[in-house]
Amino acid sequence: MVKKVKTFARITLGVALIAIFVSCKKDFEVSVASDTSIQQPTILDLKNYMAILINADADDIKYNERTESFSLFGVDQISKQQLTEFYNNAKN
Repeated sequence: MVKKVKTFARITLGVALIAIFVSCKKDFEVSVASDTSIQQPTILDLKNYMAILINADADDIKYNERTESFSLFGVDQISKQQLTEFYNNAKN
Protein backbone atom coordinates (compact mmCIF):
# COMPACT_ATOMS: atom_id res chain seq x y z
CA MET A 1 0.00 0.00 0.00
CA VAL A 2 2.81 2.44 0.87
CA LYS A 3 4.56 1.66 -2.44
CA LYS A 4 1.39 2.48 -4.36
CA VAL A 5 1.02 5.83 -2.58
CA LYS A 6 4.68 6.73 -3.24
CA THR A 7 4.35 5.71 -6.89
CA PHE A 8 1.16 7.75 -7.26
CA ALA A 9 2.83 10.76 -5.59
CA ARG A 10 5.83 10.55 -7.95
CA ILE A 11 3.59 10.33 -11.01
CA THR A 12 1.52 13.29 -9.82
CA LEU A 13 4.65 15.32 -9.11
CA GLY A 14 6.05 14.46 -12.56
CA VAL A 15 2.85 15.52 -14.32
CA ALA A 16 2.76 18.77 -12.32
CA LEU A 17 6.36 19.60 -13.20
CA ILE A 18 5.74 18.93 -16.88
CA ALA A 19 2.69 21.22 -16.80
CA ILE A 20 4.71 24.00 -15.18
CA PHE A 21 7.55 23.75 -17.70
CA VAL A 22 5.18 23.71 -20.66
CA SER A 23 3.24 26.75 -19.44
CA CYS A 24 6.44 28.74 -18.80
CA LYS A 25 7.69 27.94 -22.28
CA LYS A 26 4.49 29.31 -23.83
CA ASP A 27 4.80 32.59 -21.90
CA PHE A 28 8.37 33.04 -23.09
CA GLU A 29 7.46 32.48 -26.73
CA VAL A 30 4.67 35.05 -26.55
CA SER A 31 6.92 37.75 -25.09
CA VAL A 32 9.61 37.15 -27.73
CA ALA A 33 7.05 37.37 -30.52
CA SER A 34 5.71 40.69 -29.23
CA ASP A 35 9.21 42.21 -29.06
CA THR A 36 9.92 41.45 -32.71
CA SER A 37 6.73 43.16 -33.85
CA ILE A 38 7.95 46.60 -32.66
CA GLN A 39 8.95 48.76 -35.60
CA GLN A 40 11.76 51.28 -35.50
CA PRO A 41 10.51 54.88 -35.68
CA THR A 42 11.99 57.31 -38.17
CA ILE A 43 14.32 60.13 -37.16
CA LEU A 44 11.54 62.62 -37.90
CA ASP A 45 9.14 60.73 -35.61
CA LEU A 46 11.73 60.76 -32.83
CA LYS A 47 12.46 64.49 -33.30
CA ASN A 48 8.76 65.31 -33.13
CA TYR A 49 8.30 63.11 -30.06
CA MET A 50 11.26 64.76 -28.31
CA ALA A 51 9.93 68.20 -29.19
CA ILE A 52 6.62 67.35 -27.54
CA LEU A 53 8.35 65.95 -24.44
CA ILE A 54 10.52 68.98 -23.81
CA ASN A 55 8.13 71.58 -25.24
CA ALA A 56 10.57 72.78 -27.90
CA ASP A 57 10.39 73.44 -31.63
CA ALA A 58 11.22 70.33 -33.66
CA ASP A 59 13.43 72.45 -35.95
CA ASP A 60 15.72 73.23 -32.98
CA ILE A 61 16.42 69.52 -32.44
CA LYS A 62 19.22 68.08 -34.55
CA TYR A 63 20.25 64.45 -35.07
CA ASN A 64 23.96 63.63 -35.18
CA GLU A 65 24.50 60.46 -37.23
CA ARG A 66 28.08 60.05 -36.03
CA THR A 67 27.20 59.92 -32.32
CA GLU A 68 23.63 58.69 -32.93
CA SER A 69 22.24 61.25 -30.52
CA PHE A 70 19.77 64.12 -30.56
CA SER A 71 20.89 67.58 -29.56
CA LEU A 72 19.21 70.83 -28.68
CA PHE A 73 21.12 74.06 -29.38
CA GLY A 74 24.31 72.07 -30.01
CA VAL A 75 24.25 70.10 -26.74
CA ASP A 76 23.70 66.35 -26.89
CA GLN A 77 20.57 65.48 -24.94
CA ILE A 78 19.69 61.83 -25.52
CA SER A 79 20.83 58.86 -27.59
CA LYS A 80 18.76 57.45 -30.41
CA GLN A 81 18.48 54.12 -28.59
CA GLN A 82 17.13 55.70 -25.38
CA LEU A 83 14.68 57.93 -27.21
CA THR A 84 13.46 54.97 -29.27
CA GLU A 85 12.79 53.02 -26.07
CA PHE A 86 10.81 55.93 -24.62
CA TYR A 87 8.92 56.33 -27.90
CA ASN A 88 8.00 52.63 -28.09
CA ASN A 89 6.93 52.55 -24.43
CA ALA A 90 4.68 55.54 -24.99
CA LYS A 91 3.10 53.91 -28.05
CA ASN A 92 2.20 50.77 -26.08
